[in-house]
Amino acid sequence: MSSQGGERCINHEKLHHLRLETGTGFERVLALFLKNLPGRLSALSEAWLGNDRLLLRQTAHKLKGTSATFCADDFSLLCAQLEKSAEEAPAEHIEQLLQQVAAEGEQVRIALHDLLLQTLAER
Repeated sequence: MSSQGGERCINHEKLHHLRLETGTGFERVLALFLKNLPGRLSALSEAWLGNDRLLLRQTAHKLKGTSATFCADDFSLLCAQLEKSAEEAPAEHIEQLLQQVAAEGEQVRIALHDLLLQTLAER
């Protein structure tokens, strides 16, 4: 999959300001987010498969916050929808949101990974 689609899922202007504010720690913090993202996405699926709606809500909440930090605005909004819906929504709605979160999460991962590589190459 090309990073072209992933580029639109990040607010690059806001992320640039974050990079300037964070300074030398930016790459480390971004790498940590990227390292944890697949596990958090898996945790969503596992919570759903285990019928643990509370854990689903809590994990969506964490993803909402960290993705907002890295200016993945659409992904953060999807996570917020999942968080809000986790405990009461019908199964079909949750499953649809989980698919959207997984797809958008992959786009975010690609875009931020590419950005991290670019940032490291600029050193």
